[in-house]
Amino acid sequence: MASIKDAIEECIMDRNAVFKYLIIAVPLYMTYNTSLNGIKEGSAILEKLSSLTSADPYWGSAAALILFGMALITTHNVINTNNHVLPTANIFSFAFQTIIGFISLIPAIVFYSLVPGILIANLSKVVPENIANPINFIITAICQFCIFSAYIMYSKKYQFKDSLNFQLTFSTIVETSISILYCLILLFLVNMVTTGFVIYVFWIFKLLGTPLFTYILAFMTVLNTAIFAHCLAQVGYEKIIKEENKDRII
Repeated sequence: MASIKDAIEECIMDRNAVFKYLIIAVPLYMTYNTSLNGIKEGSAILEKLSSLTSADPYWGSAAALILFGMALITTHNVINTNNHVLPTANIFSFAFQTIIGFISLIPAIVFYSLVPGILIANLSKVVPENIANPINFIITAICQFCIFSAYIMYSKKYQFKDSLNFQLTFSTIVETSISILYCLILLFLVNMVTTGFVIYVFWIFKLLGTPLFTYILAFMTVLNTAIFAHCLAQVGYEKIIKEENKDRII
């Protein structure tokens, strides 16, 4: 099983990790700012950002794309045991890998999103509703985990064809799904403590809703994304890459 402890340590101790999280958190902060009703007084810099971006609807898309790029490159670095975990400061390389990666994964995402609908539509014609509903849930969940598998396989070498390796995806989907679910549960439990503590402290000092509180939530979201991407790399190495290489002579 993937080690959440290793993921947290490496994502925090990586070179310039905190600085990178602070930078990447800015567009996410702007996104959160557009979603909140009213911002209390706080940091002058963050208030200025709030006033400049509170009406801009595009920050959400930009933040999501940046988070995806950071996760993709992080997974690639970990699964290939590179000497760094997070993306480097090369903005052009980051932008290129993010855009190409997103485009390359669209076919897999579309395929695994359409499969449940097609299967469910045919299943509902021959199976009673009380039986069809749990089956529908299982099919949908499996296809969502298949998207994670496609993401992991693509991140290994950044090759489009790897994301559509259906044979490898379905042959490892059970173990992969269990491992990913395990990581999500552990990450949720960790956040119950860490994020819960942060919210409690800000509540005590009546700082909930301030720009600083919003920015810290954005920072923690970025950190959690990196940790989860690290866990996905571990799952990929343990469950998918080993399966892919098991018949090769080393």
